[in-house]
Amino acid sequence: GAIVALVTAWPVRSEAATVVWSSRNVKQTEQAARDSAAVRDSVARAAIARAAARAAFVRDSVAQLEAVRVAAERDSAAKRALQRATAVRDSIARSEAASVEAVRAAAEREALAKREAAHADSMAKAAKAKRVKRDSTATSARVSKPAPPVVPVVTAFAAVPLPARAPAATSVPAPAPSTVNRAPEPRAARAASRITYLAGRSAYVDAGELDGLAVGDSVSVLRDGQSIALLRVAFVSSHRASCDTLWTRAPLAVGDATRYRSDPLRREAVADSTRRVAARGDSLRAVAVLAPPKGRAATRSARTRGRMGARWLSVNTDGAGAYQQPGMEMRLDTRGAAGGHMDASFDVRGRRTSRTSDTGTEVEQLSRVYRASTTVRDAQDHRRITLGRQTSPTLASVSLFDGVLLEAVSPTHTFGAFTGTQPDPLRFSWSRELIEGGVFAEWHQRPLSERRWSVATGAITSRQGSQVNRDFMFAQGWWFSKAASASVAQEVDLNTGWKRTMGEPMVSWTSTFATMRVPVSHGVAVTSGYDNRRSVRLWRDRETPETDFDDRYRQGAWAGATLDLLERVHAGAEYRTGSGGDRSDTRTYQLELRRLTRWQGSLRTRTSTFDSPGSASSLWSLGAGFDPWPQSHVEFTLGKRNTTERLTNTSDSERWQGVDLDLALGGRWYLNGGYERQTGLGGSTRQLQGGLSVRL
Repeated sequence: GAIVALVTAWPVRSEAATVVWSSRNVKQTEQAARDSAAVRDSVARAAIARAAARAAFVRDSVAQLEAVRVAAERDSAAKRALQRATAVRDSIARSEAASVEAVRAAAEREALAKREAAHADSMAKAAKAKRVKRDSTATSARVSKPAPPVVPVVTAFAAVPLPARAPAATSVPAPAPSTVNRAPEPRAARAASRITYLAGRSAYVDAGELDGLAVGDSVSVLRDGQSIALLRVAFVSSHRASCDTLWTRAPLAVGDATRYRSDPLRREAVADSTRRVAARGDSLRAVAVLAPPKGRAATRSARTRGRMGARWLSVNTDGAGAYQQPGMEMRLDTRGAAGGHMDASFDVRGRRTSRTSDTGTEVEQLSRVYRASTTVRDAQDHRRITLGRQTSPTLASVSLFDGVLLEAVSPTHTFGAFTGTQPDPLRFSWSRELIEGGVFAEWHQRPLSERRWSVATGAITSRQGSQVNRDFMFAQGWWFSKAASASVAQEVDLNTGWKRTMGEPMVSWTSTFATMRVPVSHGVAVTSGYDNRRSVRLWRDRETPETDFDDRYRQGAWAGATLDLLERVHAGAEYRTGSGGDRSDTRTYQLELRRLTRWQGSLRTRTSTFDSPGSASSLWSLGAGFDPWPQSHVEFTLGKRNTTERLTNTSDSERWQGVDLDLALGGRWYLNGGYERQTGLGGSTRQLQGGLSVRL
C-alpha cells in the first residue's frame, strides 16, 4: 500500500517541484532584470553627471576666455590712452617752451626799444641845446642892433611871425645863456590807456608812438587798482599799439585800464620827426596815402614767423644708468597768404636718445610732426576749412588728430564738425587704428563787450575697427567780469556694446572741473573749485617734486584766498579735501616778493601738507631769481619732500636743488640752460640741459 501510495504521489510531487522550480526561476529572472535596470540607471545618471560637468566646464572656459579677451582689450586701450596722453604732454611741454621763448623775445625787443629811446633822448637834448644857443645868440644880437621890421618866418614847424623889437637905446642887457628859456628836464611819467580789442594772446591799446610808447615797452594791465597782467609792445602806430601777453592772473577784458611809462623827450623827438616829414611837401603825403581797401582779405599781407632751435639733455641716475638726448626742432606759421585767404602751420621735432646701462648702450631716434595743417577761409572769415594734422581749442578732449575741420563763424557763435584719425602715439606717424569724428557749437560775447563769456558743447565718437572706443558729450564755459570769474568743464560718456556687457552704466559722468575767483576788496580775492578728472594733460616741459605733489593730490574740492600788496607782495592759502574712498586734507601756503633791488629780484616760498588714513606727505620749497644783465634771468630753487606710508610703516625723503639761466642775444637768439639734482632713497639723479634757438 505504501509503495502504491508513493507511486501515486510521485507525479504530484514532481509537478509541485517543477512549479516551485519554475517560480524560483521567474523570481531570479525578475531580480536579474531589476539589477540590470539599476545598473543601466546608474550608468545613465553617471553619464548625465559627466555631461553636465563637461557643459559647466565648457561654459566656465568660454567665460574665462571672454574675460581674458575683454581684459586684454581694456589693457590695450589703456596703454594706447597712456601713450597718447604722454605724447600730448610732450607736445604741450614744447608749446610752453615756445611761450617762454616769446617772452624772452619780447624782452629783447624791450632792450632794443630802450636803446632807441636813449638815442632819441640824446638827439632831443642836442636839438634843445642848439635851440637854447640860437635863442641866446639872437638875444645878444638884439642888444646891439635895431629891431628889424616884422616879417613872417617859415620853419619846419609852421609860419611864425617874430615880435617887434625895441630900439637899442631902450633895450636891456640879455640874461646869461644858462638861464635863457631854461626849463626843467622832463622826466618819464606814468601814462594811462585802455584795451580796445583782444585777439588770442594779443591785446590792442589806444596809445601809440605819439603818446610815448615804443616797441618793446612794458604795459601793465590794471583792474580795481591791482595789476592783473603784463604786456609787451610788439607793433606800434601813431595812436595804437599791439601787445603780446607775457603773463596774466585773470582773463583780460576790453576796457581794462593799462599803464606804461611815457618818456617826454622821446615823445617830443617823435613829434618833431613827424612834423618835419609832414613839412616836406605834398609829394611825400601823396605817396603815403593808400588806396581804399577792396575787402578784408585784400588788405592783408602774408606774414611768416617761426623759430629753429637745438637742445641737449643729459640725465644720470645712480644705479640706473644714464642717457643723452640731443634734439632739433623747427616751427613755422604763415598768416594771410593767398591774399589773406590762407594760413599754414608746421611743427616738427626730432631727437636721438642714447641710453647707457650695465647691459650696454641702446640708441633710439624719433622724428615727430606735431602740426602740419593748412586753413582756407573766405574774405570775411565766416567760413573756414582746415586740413592736416591739427588741434582745436574747442575740442580740448580730442587733442591731436589728422583730418578735416569745418567751421562756420559769426561775431557771436561758431558751429563746426570734424573727422579724422588719431596718429600713432609713439612715433606720431599716420595711423588708421582709431577713427573719430564729431560736431560742436560755441556761443560767446560780441567783440568789444565789457563782459566776456563763452559756452560750448558737442558730441564725439571714436571707433577702433568695428568696436566702440569712446562715445561722449562735453560742455564747457567760462565767464568773466569785474565782479567775478568762473569756468566749468564736464564730460559725459555714453557706454554701449562691450562696455555695457562689462557692467558699465549707460551714462557715466567721467570728468568734472570747475573753478571760481571772486575779488572781495582791493588786492584780496577768494578762490574755489572742484576737480575729479581721471587724467590731466600737463602744460609743462619737465616734472619736479612740486608738480608731482600737486598732480598726486589734485582731486577733490578746494577753497582759498590770495592777497596782493603794492604789486610787490603776493600771498596765498588753500585748503583741499580729497575725493575717493578715504578722506584726505591738503593745505598749501605760499608767499612771493617781487621787484626787489635794481636787479628785479624775486623771492618765493611754499609749504604744503597732505594727510590721509593711509599716508602723509609734506613739501617745502624756496626759489630766488634776479636779472644780472639786460635781457637775462637767473633762477635758484631748492626744496624737500617727506612721505610716510602708514600701512607699511615706511617713509621716504627727497631733496632737490637747481639753477636755471635764460639769456637773450641780439634780439633774435635765445640761450637757456639748467642743472638740477634730486636725492632720495633710490639714489641721486642729476639732470643737465641746454638749448639755443633763433626767431625767424
